[in-house]
Amino acid sequence: MRKFPAIAAAGAMTLLLAACGSSGSSTGGTNASGSQKLANGKTFTMVLSSDPGSLDPDFTSLSGAIQLDEFMYDSLIHVGQSGKLSPELAAKWSGTTTTASFTLRKGITCSDGTKLTASDVAANINFVANPKNSSNWINVFVPPGAKATANDSAGTVTVTSKVPDPFLTQDLGSLLIVCPNGMKSRGQLKEGGDGTGMFSMSQAVPGSQYTLTRRK
Repeated sequence: MRKFPAIAAAGAMTLLLAACGSSGSSTGGTNASGSQKLANGKTFTMVLSSDPGSLDPDFTSLSGAIQLDEFMYDSLIHVGQSGKLSPELAAKWSGTTTTASFTLRKGITCSDGTKLTASDVAANINFVANPKNSSNWINVFVPPGAKATANDSAGTVTVTSKVPDPFLTQDLGSLLIVCPNGMKSRGQLKEGGDGTGMFSMSQAVPGSQYTLTRRK
């Protein structure tokens, strides 16, 4: 039987990627309505169809890598299935077709304990917007040549774009944000992570398993 990498969560909420069968069946119980039960401090397992490869969120479009990255990184806003926008790193936002403004929540910390600033968010957007960096998300979440500026005391990020986009605020808000140490040393992101998400990478064994641990 072909083996596929899988994610499992254990402890307070630890994610472990272990090779397992391709059936993809869930071991979790269900309640009377047929929906899956929620468990606190238990183990969660998720099977991936293939190894995710590089986990750097700015340089991958593979579904497995994106699934893993979403455990380790946050975006500015969350876009629901119905298109409704809700707060994530940003407490509030506004925008037009060529400008967007985001105000960060207070007290956001990275997996290494570093505080996330508005300047860090602006650096993420400017990095993707620069064609020389060849990010997969230029022209997807960030228009080429877009310019982000920050006011750290106010916790605001303002983005201007020469390319009109009716979904500019939503697109920019969907970009996963890398923390400052990850931006300085991107090599660590290939098999690890540096984000503000609920989980951090504990172990990476490409082709076999990945272990993510829930942050306190």
